[in-house]
Amino acid sequence: MALLNKGNKGIYLSIQSGKIAHRVTDATQSSKQRTLESGKVIHEELYDSMEGMIKNVQFKDGDYGTQLVITIENEGEIAHLQMPLSSNPASGFLKALPNVDANVAVKFSPKMEEKDGKRKTSLFLSQGGKGVKWYWTKDNPGDLPSLKKIKVKGKETWDDSDQIDYLKAYVNDEFLPKLSGGVSAEIEADEEAPF
Repeated sequence: MALLNKGNKGIYLSIQSGKIAHRVTDATQSSKQRTLESGKVIHEELYDSMEGMIKNVQFKDGDYGTQLVITIENEGEIAHLQMPLSSNPASGFLKALPNVDANVAVKFSPKMEEKDGKRKTSLFLSQGGKGVKWYWTKDNPGDLPSLKKIKVKGKETWDDSDQIDYLKAYVNDEFLPKLSGGVSAEIEADEEAPF
């Protein structure tokens, strides 16, 4: 995928239906149409994967909850891959991050599987043609806090707050200092990032 630069801000990408999605203003020959919950019809170009150097990892609060935003550079072009922080793709990225070499390009490959009528999206990372394994796993969680079962409005759900706080601290204290060329500036709020 060639990154389409829009000035220094770069482009915003999301993960939709197991693909990397680039929202475009008007329909193109390669775009797909999708209707949002609000009823708004949008057009997206979908890609199987993308590759580049991680330049920044941020956590952004907004109208759609907290988002994980990964800034990726490929041949001078910038993209911001954005996903909900409490999602399988974000969890997979963060749990693999200690095994990522910050000085080598990363290939991001989302995937969607359907099991028992439920769709599950995941994000796989690879470097140099080899998959990047999770550092924290169910069998070897290390110091990573466990999910907690809580009741919200009478329904049981899993709370990942402690785990998210731990992973955020790892990103800020351990991973970001390893990035070559320093961490890029804060991304600006942009109307193209409503994922």
